[in-house]
Amino acid sequence: MPRPGWRKQPEDSRLTDHLSIGVLTRTFSRELIDSILISTGKVQQRIRLLPSRVMI
Repeated sequence: MPRPGWRKQPEDSRLTDHLSIGVLTRTFSRELIDSILISTGKVQQRIRLLPSRVMI
């Protein structure tokens, strides 16, 4: 049940239809993500196809 003031999205609408990786990268800079990874001790230990900053 939606809270007061919230609108329920139509059933055929998904968040990913409205949000793109470009919006996220403009909102959260690479430097910010890297600093969070360092401060939490979650920097990747090995080279992977998807680095930890992308997985966030």
